[in-house]
Amino acid sequence: MILGVALVFVGNHAFTADQLRHAMVDPLRDPAAVVQANGEIDLDRDQLARATLWLSAFYWDRGYANVTIGDPQVTDTQVTIRVDEGPRFTISSLAITGDSLGDRGGDRAIVKTRPKDVFSRSRIVADVARLSDDYGDRGYAFASIIPITHVDLEHDTIALELEIIPGERAVIDDVEVHASRPDDEAKIRRAIPIVVGQVYSHSELMDAKERAAKLARSEIDVAIMHGTSEYGVKIVLEVRE
Repeated sequence: MILGVALVFVGNHAFTADQLRHAMVDPLRDPAAVVQANGEIDLDRDQLARATLWLSAFYWDRGYANVTIGDPQVTDTQVTIRVDEGPRFTISSLAITGDSLGDRGGDRAIVKTRPKDVFSRSRIVADVARLSDDYGDRGYAFASIIPITHVDLEHDTIALELEIIPGERAVIDDVEVHASRPDDEAKIRRAIPIVVGQVYSHSELMDAKERAAKLARSEIDVAIMHGTSEYGVKIVLEVRE
């Protein structure tokens, strides 16, 4: 463990040392990872390595897309992390490209990122997930939403492009339920509203996962894979032991 040593930052301007300390340690949700009121930390070296990734994510969600976090320099009394923040970026434009289904306006309404917003990596990730779920609800189980960023270093802006590749509409070929107790497997099969031959729906699959979890009183892992037919999909629900 790196116990009771000072955590010091060099090069930070946009955020205070206290803000950066908490950005590093709080996401770990580990009782062994402690930041003290005097700015000291109790971490082991693996936690410290993970915590620097959280620090990068903290900056990425606040516009600093080009931030560089140096390797922690550790002594007996201090951990020093050098930060090169770079400029704060905003979104200059948003484009929906690729094989969009229907009008672009419907896809754009799902996306929360807007021009003039401060760049946020997690917001873009959430936008991709929302679009993917929407296409999944329309049967496109293997739709790909690819975020493409065009960086303008002169103006500190990023043009965001979300390319949609829906693929083919999928039909369910097979549904498998894996549970260590045969009774659980039978109950789940009877209760889930998914049958072979129907068009795939992401929302229905998530409803089935929730219902299966309640019946099994356990977490359920879901896998979606290509089925045996050309546009088929195979769904596997597995009770986590």
